[in-house]
Amino acid sequence: MTTHHSPNAVATGAEAAARPCRLGHLPEARAETARDTTALVIGTQRRPITNADLADLVVDQCAALQRSGLRPGDVVALQSTNSIAFLVGLFAAARADLVVAPIDPALPSAERQTRVDMVGARVTLTDAHQQFRGASTPDHPAWLLQTADDSSSHGKPALRLVISDPPRAVKTPLPGLTDQDALIMFTSGTTGKPKIVPWTHNNIAAALAGIADGYQLGPSDATVAVMPLFHGHGLIAGLLATLATGGRVVLPARGRFSAHTFWDDLAAVDATWYTAVPTIHQILLDRAPTDLPGGHRGRLFHPQL
Repeated sequence: MTTHHSPNAVATGAEAAARPCRLGHLPEARAETARDTTALVIGTQRRPITNADLADLVVDQCAALQRSGLRPGDVVALQSTNSIAFLVGLFAAARADLVVAPIDPALPSAERQTRVDMVGARVTLTDAHQQFRGASTPDHPAWLLQTADDSSSHGKPALRLVISDPPRAVKTPLPGLTDQDALIMFTSGTTGKPKIVPWTHNNIAAALAGIADGYQLGPSDATVAVMPLFHGHGLIAGLLATLATGGRVVLPARGRFSAHTFWDDLAAVDATWYTAVPTIHQILLDRAPTDLPGGHRGRLFHPQL
């Protein structure tokens, strides 16, 4: 679902999405042109995070990763819910010229370790929700991206990197990676073992430009992160395309899709669109008669606005 914009807005959105050629510098690029504009809305209090705040968090955690013993070209796994920790971990690692492999946070520990070994990740970055799934060990170190309590609705969140074990030595790094690679995505594995698919910075920039053009995204757009960010649909189409074109993204407080909070999340940013799989669309349609607030329903239901 999306709204309609003028052709000029479409061109501007596509150009803006393609401009940051390297993933880790996307927050800074947005902060340069719209420093005080909201980029994210997070937590139970739906706290707004500006482009400048997000860029500052990324720069700080990038420096922490660079001091950690990791080196450019190293692979790091990222196992996190749809949270501020995921975004900062992703952008900070990419800014430090690391290659990021997002992993399904619902995976059991043994499966996570298998995927970490597949890509030769030296460490797994994780959020507080995932501590119970990935206790750090020397063979599979897990570093916590820890955020402060979000009871306040003002100011950017505090975030620090908790390093419990040093990065592990990898005997057989993943072959074929270059300094142009930014992400390693996993296929679903529904017909066999999951396969790994590297994405370069240019791949990502081209995908963002195409989505911005096809969805007609621009700075006035806003959405809710419904799909999981470890998957290309949620990460590229839902999250990065919106941020790259100057829009706003709500990260649900529970770190994943919730039909109970969806309509309130939508209203919090006056969302213009969202993207999801058919199952989620059907859940929302089934619940809409009782869950959808009455009266004015926002721009999502009035594309001409």
